[in-house]
Amino acid sequence: MKASRLAETFNVSIFTGNLALLVLRGRVDPAKHPTRFPLTTRWIGSCYHYPRKQEIKLEALNELLGGYGVEHIRLEDSYDPFYGDCAASYINLGETYTPTLLLDHQQNRWRLIDWGSWYEEAEQRRYATLSDD
Repeated sequence: MKASRLAETFNVSIFTGNLALLVLRGRVDPAKHPTRFPLTTRWIGSCYHYPRKQEIKLEALNELLGGYGVEHIRLEDSYDPFYGDCAASYINLGETYTPTLLLDHQQNRWRLIDWGSWYEEAEQRRYATLSDD
């Protein structure tokens, strides 16, 4: 993933695209920059337990990219000891097929994809697995 692609996809400045990339790669910790990430810092302060790094990244990216919050996709046959049946988390940009940043918990991988297409792919993988049995 490149900063220029993030800037173009989300219609933000190249500076913001670079900052988003640094957050994704773990080179900028939003918790250490309260003036740059005031909403994320406030959210961290309201949590009973300190959030995981991936959760902080999602909140910070939501703040940077002007999203409507972090959403989660649950899948019936998905299970993770921490996330439960939550297979992915993404930044809600208002539309199912609008490109967004999505964290695939099953593959522990960030993707630049719309969540509708990701869900369709996950369902196809699920049915392919079920038909193999």
